[in-house]
Amino acid sequence: YVAIPEQCALAVPDDIPDTLAPLLLDTIGTPAHGIRLARKIVQQGPIAIIGAGPIGLGAVLAASPLGFPDRYITDPKSHRRRAALALGARDLDAADAPRRFPLVLETAGVNSARQRALELTAPGGVCVFLGESDRWEIEEVKAIRRKDFFIARSFYFPLREYAANIDLLRADRARYAQLVDTTVPLEGLHDLFASFAAGDRLKPQCVPHRAADD
Repeated sequence: YVAIPEQCALAVPDDIPDTLAPLLLDTIGTPAHGIRLARKIVQQGPIAIIGAGPIGLGAVLAASPLGFPDRYITDPKSHRRRAALALGARDLDAADAPRRFPLVLETAGVNSARQRALELTAPGGVCVFLGESDRWEIEEVKAIRRKDFFIARSFYFPLREYAANIDLLRADRARYAQLVDTTVPLEGLHDLFASFAAGDRLKPQCVPHRAADD
């Protein structure tokens, strides 16, 4: 058992299975809030997503109902790219991909991703940083310096958006379920975390066994 603050406990509707409920947090909540934040400036158009981890893949699914159905994504891991393409995204590195985007989401939390995200942002567009790290190192090249654009830093999501995030999950449950690529008992957590940290899993879950008297 783990003690948590009461305000951190979110009620899960009965029609949402336990395996999908965790997706309501970082996988849906974080990218959906970032997109909603960007919509204060840009309401529609193609979107570039840098990184196809849980947040990036969640962005692929959330972007379309939030006004950005034309989605492009990149990731150094080939299986993550394939997962994103299977969800309806396009390859950002393809020859026919746009050069600039009105909305760019950076979800990887590494400097190379931030650099590319800033360079891909169109004049008047929005670059949203969702990925996290201890420090940023960006080179202000001409592709960044010689344009007017907006930078937004977004962290997680406010509770007022929780109901809307549930609606996103309900509307596309089958495709969100594809992100849960494995489950392990508590005894397998160490190896699972190592494989996830290496980028070899999409959105794995640790499911502890219930005690016999629960």
